[in-house]
Amino acid sequence: MTQLTKYSQNNAHNEALVNKLQQMYKQSLSLSLSSEHVSELRKRIVKLAMDLGQTNQYKAVSYNLIGRVALDDGFIDKAQMYIEKSIVLEPKNAGFLYSYGHIFLQKAQLKTAIEYFQKAHSIAPDSTRAQSSLAYCYLALNLPEQAFLNYRELVQNHPKDSHIKSKLFEASSKIQADRFTLRLYNDLNAFFEFTGVDFQKLHSLTSSLLIHQYELDQEYPPCIDINDLVDNKVLLNGLTHLLFTNKYIEKFILSLRKQILFKCLESQKNYTKWMPLITAISQQAINDEQILYIDAQEDIMLNHIQAVIESDLQQQWSCKSISSALLLFAMYQPISNLKNWHKIMDHPINKWASNIRPLITRAVWNVKQEIELSEQFHLDNPLTNQTSIKVQQQYEHHPYPRWLQLGYNTATNYGRALEKEFFGFRAPDYFNRGELKVLIAGCGTGQHALKVAKYFRNTQVNAIDLSSRSLAYAKQMSDKLNIQNIHFQQMDILQLPKTEQYHVIECSGVLHHMQDIQTGFKILKDQLLPGGLMKVGLYSKQARKIIDKMRNLIEIKQIQSDQNGIRLLRFALIQSSKVAFEQLFKSPDFYSLSGCRDLLFHVSEITSTPKQIKQLCELNDVRFLGFVRVADDVKQAYLTKYPNDPMMVNLNNWESFEKTHNCFESMYQFYVQKQ
Repeated sequence: MTQLTKYSQNNAHNEALVNKLQQMYKQSLSLSLSSEHVSELRKRIVKLAMDLGQTNQYKAVSYNLIGRVALDDGFIDKAQMYIEKSIVLEPKNAGFLYSYGHIFLQKAQLKTAIEYFQKAHSIAPDSTRAQSSLAYCYLALNLPEQAFLNYRELVQNHPKDSHIKSKLFEASSKIQADRFTLRLYNDLNAFFEFTGVDFQKLHSLTSSLLIHQYELDQEYPPCIDINDLVDNKVLLNGLTHLLFTNKYIEKFILSLRKQILFKCLESQKNYTKWMPLITAISQQAINDEQILYIDAQEDIMLNHIQAVIESDLQQQWSCKSISSALLLFAMYQPISNLKNWHKIMDHPINKWASNIRPLITRAVWNVKQEIELSEQFHLDNPLTNQTSIKVQQQYEHHPYPRWLQLGYNTATNYGRALEKEFFGFRAPDYFNRGELKVLIAGCGTGQHALKVAKYFRNTQVNAIDLSSRSLAYAKQMSDKLNIQNIHFQQMDILQLPKTEQYHVIECSGVLHHMQDIQTGFKILKDQLLPGGLMKVGLYSKQARKIIDKMRNLIEIKQIQSDQNGIRLLRFALIQSSKVAFEQLFKSPDFYSLSGCRDLLFHVSEITSTPKQIKQLCELNDVRFLGFVRVADDVKQAYLTKYPNDPMMVNLNNWESFEKTHNCFESMYQFYVQKQ
């Protein structure tokens, strides 16, 4: 064998090894692998990369791979050392510069990260990785417009990339249209065609575009002909896929709905061309749980429509004969309010016209399934705590929230996610081995619990709640999404079995509805394994001032927490010109029946302060790790004022800081660790 032949064979072997290592690294990022499998795979990658590094030609590739693995495992200094070695050897390698950018991204040094991503992108402009990371940095720097432009360009070339679509929608949620443009109109319609996304994140762009298009924020908006709306695809898509959470859009829907009802009933003309619009408004009514106000004239007409439908259902009827009346009724009230509504299921879904099938599926078949599922849940022990009984009754009537899409998150290790969140924190080793036992205490309708089960590695989730109807909604969605590593159980936190212990407990927005926060906190803390972590969400006394005022007013005026009481109060608030109510209008919960009841009419509510959180931690001997979901500009302001608290864990500081800064969107969310 000649020296040249031997060299060629060795070179081919090393090239094959490089390709194998890159495939192994890509595989190590897969959600389908267990934490142990990922750990073993990464050890093999490092070993093989070390062997590869014995050859000068592949030293740089070897160093970069070892650095990427170290970075993924949370060892930033080690990662930086190896990636710097690779750049010294090949300073114009786009992949190495991209890796180096991620070092600074992990360190939250975003401007430096951008510098290296830009270098990588200029060297390899056809590669999407650097451009995507650039957009990610713009988003983190609170430059959502720039991020949106980057992600919009990326998604045109990669319309099936779930990560790019997800980040595009995240950027979209942070910006508004400043005028109507055909480009944005077409973009939104294209975005509404995506799958596996959370359409609600398009709300800000969609609503602002429509407001500009029809001048809806004017004191006296121009009259709009219904015929000019039936072909507006952004409007139809928005009504169908979103929960509109904007007072101007709500007023627009109220006016539009009334026009349609009156014209359809007062004229004998065929309004078939209006049916897509009527169907879309009916879908929006399901999204907001029929929260919109109904005036006296509409009520009279609705009673007539209801009587006609109920009479038809008692006799021989066809899908075609009652479709129009059902659609008009569904713009205002749940179809399940009709007497004998279950008779609608006498005709299978394929017998209905295609335009009405989605409505019948959601308003009839899904409701029936939810009721049947709720009957499968039961409490092992009767509730004895009076507050628990009242809270259960509220959520049986109004499961909260009735979410529509789960959206997409990048799969990750729970421990690594926390290390990115909290500077200097090192997650316990159990995050990397064995099954991670997670309790979601008070899971409601399951949106967050299902995200934990789907997007964190190696998790087995137990999700409990007082309400069987809420659990039924959660189970319905988990079946639809085929998420199997989750178990739903009807249970009171006060009755948790002491034998069960968990690595992680999440209890967000629950303890402040109990009779006593401390009792619930201690019970959950005792369920943690040593070193276990608990995420808690408690209402902020400072941020909830306007809510407290409204709750007092509701009590004084004795406004009922039923559908009519909530509708009437909301209508009065929206018609008012008082600036004080603007904070209420910014809350998405204000725009759905279950959300508004939870926001303003809850049967039990306690607010807290940072000092009270400190006392709670001291009483239970847990370590406060820090607040989550705090805006970057708030963090920077805090660190500027309190440079001696780089971990941002001094709750006395937060007590003072919150009084002068808008830190929290009504709720503190924080992690503690059992000693």
